[in-house]
Amino acid sequence: MRLIILPLFGLIALFSTGCSTVPETGRKQFLSVHQSQVASLAEQMLPAFVIRSGGLSTDAAKVAKVQKIGDKIIRYGNVPSNNWRFFVVGDTRPGAFSLGGGIVVINDGMVDFCRNDDELAAVIGHEIAHDTCRHLAERHSRNALAGSLIQMASRPDYRGQVQARNNDRLYRDLMATAHSRQQEKESDYVGMKYMARAGYDPREQYKIWKRFGHMQVHYLNTHPTNQERGDAGIENIAEALVLYNAAKARGL
Repeated sequence: MRLIILPLFGLIALFSTGCSTVPETGRKQFLSVHQSQVASLAEQMLPAFVIRSGGLSTDAAKVAKVQKIGDKIIRYGNVPSNNWRFFVVGDTRPGAFSLGGGIVVINDGMVDFCRNDDELAAVIGHEIAHDTCRHLAERHSRNALAGSLIQMASRPDYRGQVQARNNDRLYRDLMATAHSRQQEKESDYVGMKYMARAGYDPREQYKIWKRFGHMQVHYLNTHPTNQERGDAGIENIAEALVLYNAAKARGL
């Protein structure tokens, strides 16, 4: 029993000291993983991720559009500083991903799916928000804590294995594309504010998610339903429109 209880106190202390606050929302989150760790592994996994996604896009117009919109959101959206980079890949399915470390990947098919720059800005803002809200680090931190608790209950000699196992788990977490529904809603909200500050119409966010609701695509497997996103969008649109109107008044 002593072998279990003493490490448990250590984990409780870690949980209490690892709490952080999500920018823009104020939600408390548990983080035992630093963003630099996420960024390092994101760099390592990027080449394989690009290959798996059909390679870099050869459509110069799409690449330029994504870069222009992404740069504008970063510049005017009050987005935290990071090594922001935007990649367009050849996958023809409508999908987009945040790998962490400022890396945002947009499929060719997503650019085609978006009817205008505002809809594409909604997608890009959403993925940027996953990064700024530290969702990847949060997911790994939760998984690592749960895994350590299980390990303590089953193996008294767990200490020497924890670090190697956690490193492996972090890589698997980064390779997975699923975020929790809470995180998806949070990214919708924060991403809407980012795009609005940059002069993109936040009302277009609801429109693109509504059209997604009529499709059976991998991108939506773990996302909130169309009704949930619509309800949240209606609640948030008034706040976002104030930011959007202010941006337009400045000439954005």
